[in-house]
Amino acid sequence: MVPNVAHFIWYGESFPWMNALALQSAHDNGALERVVLHFDGRIDPARLAALQAAMPRLELRAIDSARVFAAVDEGAPLRARPLAAPLGALYEALRAPAARANVLRAAILCGEGGVYLDIDTVTIAPLTPLLGGAFCGSEPIAFPATVMRSKRPDRWARALALHGARLVLRELPRGYRAFRVIEPLFARAANNAVLGAPVQHPFLRALLTGMVDTPPERRLVRFALGTHLLQSTLAGYRGGDVTVHPPELFYPLGPEISRHWFRVERGRPAQLSDVLYPRTVVVHWYASVRNRAIVDRMDPAFVREHQKCQLLSALAMRAPRALELPT
Repeated sequence: MVPNVAHFIWYGESFPWMNALALQSAHDNGALERVVLHFDGRIDPARLAALQAAMPRLELRAIDSARVFAAVDEGAPLRARPLAAPLGALYEALRAPAARANVLRAAILCGEGGVYLDIDTVTIAPLTPLLGGAFCGSEPIAFPATVMRSKRPDRWARALALHGARLVLRELPRGYRAFRVIEPLFARAANNAVLGAPVQHPFLRALLTGMVDTPPERRLVRFALGTHLLQSTLAGYRGGDVTVHPPELFYPLGPEISRHWFRVERGRPAQLSDVLYPRTVVVHWYASVRNRAIVDRMDPAFVREHQKCQLLSALAMRAPRALELPT
């Protein structure tokens, strides 16, 4: 069984309200025994105290990477390859927070188990039905590895046509409705924004081994230690005990089309029922530079004002106690 604990990771001094929403929604809606925020020690203590007061099951844990990596080896099976030292060297060589988080999340889950959630998520339903074994989710993508490695013009033409259609529907008002029609044509690929596993699960050890074996020149490539490695490790894993859930559980609006979470359409009621599925448990809303200007404005006042005309604000209302948190 996957321990009934959610893990979040954050690097940085500021802690935006949308981050607090992620914690509060998991705490209130996830039916979790504990929510752990792993952070690099730079968040203002007053901010941390406010979070702790609002969430009694929240554990605030300063990142101790040496301790995290040591736990990977401490409970390892006999004759397992030692990973603590090479993981430590890899972690120190990385500087980008996203790259470091890729390594840390897998190590935390290997050493103590639980569910990892990206900070750009909103939990809307209990996670407990998913805790029977290791799992991740998939998202619809236009350019799977089979296309990227292919030299066949027909494959590239199909992928480019799907990508182009998605870009158009990304910009059209309520384009997500039309996207539902063509979404089955897209390939599904695993994403590591939501990842769950029992302690010392062999898939996590395989994933960590893949990280330390990644050539140094490739480690800094975007997604190399994240989704790309997750997908290739899944393809080579023969354990048969990892569930890859369909997009509706965690990614109801996939890449690019997720822009609709942020659109403000006054006069057009934001209908979450058009976007969420009955099976949706967690919503990954894809934080990105393109949306940063809107995300930085998101706070309780913005959510209350826009809950009827912006999908992300309507989603935030699923965790109403977050509206009482200070910004």
